[in-house]
Amino acid sequence: MGIGEEMVQEYIDFERSDRIPEGEKAVLRIAVKSTTEPQKITDAEVEAVKALGYSDAEIIEILLVANFHGVIARLNESLGVVGGAWTAKV
Repeated sequence: MGIGEEMVQEYIDFERSDRIPEGEKAVLRIAVKSTTEPQKITDAEVEAVKALGYSDAEIIEILLVANFHGVIARLNESLGVVGGAWTAKV
C-alpha cells in the first residue's frame, strides 16, 4: 500500500503541484519551513492552517513530527546509518 513514486514527486514539489489540495499545501508549507527556516513562519501561514480547522495543539503536533523526523535523519547521518543499515563502528 502507500503512494506511488509519481505522488512522492508531487509532494516533493508540492508548491507547483496541481494534484495536492491547497489546504494540504498550507500544512506542508509550515511543516517544511519549520525544519529549514523556522523564524520565517508567518502569522498568515499559521492562520491559514487554523482556517482549515486545525487547533493550536494540532499545529504544534505537525511541527513536532516534522522536526522529529529531521532530528532522526541528522542523527542517522552522523552515525553512518544508511538506508536503515548501521554502518558506524562504535
